[in-house]
Amino acid sequence: MQMQGVDPDLVTCTLLLDGLCKNGKLDEALGLYCELETSGIDLDIFVHSIMINGLCKADMVDEAFGLFSKLLDKGIEPNVQYNDYWILWKSVSEMPPLQGSIAILLSSLFTYAAIIIGICKSGDCALALNLLMKMEERNIEVNVKIYSTVIDGLCKGGYIDDALSLFEKMDSKEIAPNVVIYSCLINGLCVFDRWNDAV
Repeated sequence: MQMQGVDPDLVTCTLLLDGLCKNGKLDEALGLYCELETSGIDLDIFVHSIMINGLCKADMVDEAFGLFSKLLDKGIEPNVQYNDYWILWKSVSEMPPLQGSIAILLSSLFTYAAIIIGICKSGDCALALNLLMKMEERNIEVNVKIYSTVIDGLCKGGYIDDALSLFEKMDSKEIAPNVVIYSCLINGLCVFDRWNDAV
């Protein structure tokens, strides 16, 4: 295209990146991604999603989290596909103790929060709860926003007992629940006919 004087647009480049990643040509995909970044084309969430997915599948977890971190730094809403969140989480959970650049990135509460929010939006409450437990194992302080996101997901998914257990855990850690948490719990208990618990 460029040889004929036609500059490829974002749609064309996104399709090309997708094809390269699906065929395991990560070096070429990364090269194209870098070219796009320097070209001034405004890369959207779809480009990032394709790259994160491709990098994780190629076991290039450091690079995938680096790209995810770039997303957050640019203020792009991390609404990558659920599959990408799952791949990121799976890659992290299978890693040995944290090392190098990924240790710095994963120590970021904001990064964990973004991944947990994405997982909860996808409806996989068990995975979000699992990630929250991993955070605690790694001594990363879990804040009220993350608790409220997971409790909300658990209530919406019908896992009321798990939501109540998490609520009790907050109390034992002296983390004050906010109005969102109370609203989620009361709503969940009422929806699932547990009126006595709601009162």
